[in-house]
Amino acid sequence: MTPKIGYRVVDRDALKVDALTGFRYWHVGMNLQFNPSGTEFSGSLNWVDPLIGGRIQAALSPKVSVTIAGDVGGWGAGSEMDYQAAGLLGYQIKPSWTLQAGYRYLYVNYRSGIIFDAATSGVMFGVSLNLK
Repeated sequence: MTPKIGYRVVDRDALKVDALTGFRYWHVGMNLQFNPSGTEFSGSLNWVDPLIGGRIQAALSPKVSVTIAGDVGGWGAGSEMDYQAAGLLGYQIKPSWTLQAGYRYLYVNYRSGIIFDAATSGVMFGVSLNLK
């Protein structure tokens, strides 16, 4: 979960640039089971990382837009570092609804009692609702 608030730095019809801040909540759970003994171990971690980031939205046509976004955080408050970068192509199906598809890369380096150093990437799909 990554809620953010922001300030619109550039607000033109074809280009919008936002400065963002917020936090990323992490929950990592682990289970280990040995068969046939049935012995099982499990545990989980939760932490929160403060973030800063930005987003650029450019209109390619009245219904098609591209979004580039990213953020970085951690700085020892939760993890040592985490960051993400994403690129999305959007298609406006109604005045306030946009379908989006793109690619995201997410990295985290957590070291506090255990080491959780992981990266994930891949295709993402979403829907944006503009409340303005």
